Amino acid sequence: MEMYAKFGGKAYAVVTPNEYFSTVNYGGFNCYNEAKTMILCNGYLYPIRHSNPTGENPSHGCYCYIEGRPGIVRWVTNDPAYAQFELVDLRSPECIQDLIKGLERAQQIRKDTLTADDEATVFRPELHPQDTAIMKALKTFITEKHVDMNLYADRFGPNYSNDIRLLNKNDITIKKFNNFIENLDATCELVINNLNNDVANPLTQEIRVKLV
Repeated sequence: MEMYAKFGGKAYAVVTPNEYFSTVNYGGFNCYNEAKTMILCNGYLYPIRHSNPTGENPSHGCYCYIEGRPGIVRWVTNDPAYAQFELVDLRSPECIQDLIKGLERAQQIRKDTLTADDEATVFRPELHPQDTAIMKALKTFITEKHVDMNLYADRFGPNYSNDIRLLNKNDITIKKFNNFIENLDATCELVINNLNNDVANPLTQEIRVKLV
């Protein structure tokens, strides 16, 4: 992506109508995460909507791929809020410094939209004496991360609510553990070593495996 926008406290990838439709018209339907992508046209951002605009006042957006009407696109412009956004355009930097500054600002926008605005929204899973070591590690990590989990919901997909409920339990699978670690921008290693210097058949070296 060459354009990014901060809108409504969230970060979005931004494309022009030509970029978007030239890609999807050649079968690239999966090239964009459309929940996190908007189309920029005539000074407005447009959410991509795969439906027919209904009612007297349909929601602002670009309505496309309407069933039974292939090729029909309707632009509904009725919300001035979508003209209020911060845009980072990396398409034509005048020098390498401009490109570096643009990339840094795009990264900062992504960070800002994942930062909790209110202490009350920070998620702190409760530790229990019955928690296994892996669950204790995960809960401690999330607490130390100091995050509003709802800001990361799109990374978990449709199972977000179910995944969060797993943190009420005392144990978790390695697969789900890895999912939390990866979605929260961290890494984790598994380390295996001798219990002590007197074990039978001792390892000759420490074993480290990156889980995420």
